[in-house]
Amino acid sequence: MMDLFPIPLLKEKINLDCASITKEILEAKALTTNYTSYFEEDTFLIESSSAIKQIILEHANKFFPTISDRNIIFNEENINIWWNVYKEGDHHCFHDHGRSLLSGTIYVNIDESSSPIEFESPLDGLIRTWASDDLKDRWKQSETFGFPAIKNNIIMIWPPWLKHSVPAQGKTDNPRITISFNLDKRQ
Repeated sequence: MMDLFPIPLLKEKINLDCASITKEILEAKALTTNYTSYFEEDTFLIESSSAIKQIILEHANKFFPTISDRNIIFNEENINIWWNVYKEGDHHCFHDHGRSLLSGTIYVNIDESSSPIEFESPLDGLIRTWASDDLKDRWKQSETFGFPAIKNNIIMIWPPWLKHSVPAQGKTDNPRITISFNLDKRQ
């Protein structure tokens, strides 16, 4: 027996100064009431942005050729990047980034109290309507990555159409801090 239609996802260890980046993001967060800079005009004005973008490009340019035959090399102009600071009660419902070519997250400040990231199977609706109760356990409808599988200095990149969410952050004195990004370069 074999499974069909696997979904590629890159998860690798990186080497950023997470303590300094956490400090920079918390200073930027102090200037807004949003948990994310996604909606800000200048979404990523921190000193470490160049090093972070280089890490994203290195991994995106390695990952993309494994999932596409398009000859695309991403550069800094192709990155849309923002930070997220989840405190108690903050969450993000299932969503995708379908107008991009890649999506991803860098984990900067997380621990055992941090909410995980959850990916929804693109077959979820079909499985729920087609499979009887005894077959539903055969096909996972979601996959969750949390601590300790995801730690500081981990980058994950996935196809942008893959729906993902962050459940509500529980009680914590240590905010869950991530850097999210999309890459797009239409030819």
